[in-house]
Amino acid sequence: MDNETEIRWNMFLDNFENMLDGLEIEFRDIATELLRPKMHLFKKMLDLDRKNKGLKPFRDSFLTQA
Repeated sequence: MDNETEIRWNMFLDNFENMLDGLEIEFRDIATELLRPKMHLFKKMLDLDRKNKGLKPFRDSFLTQA
């Protein structure tokens, strides 16, 4: 189950980053600025849950870095 969750997280990040890459730079910058804090918070919540279960954190991306 845990490997599946990690695979899904990685696929989510890859798909989301690919979608943003397809936008014009102005739209990509706006989307990144608006979404980065929420993605960072969401990842922190996931990582805290994983830490409590003795698991390693998920990988970061430009969307999840503060």
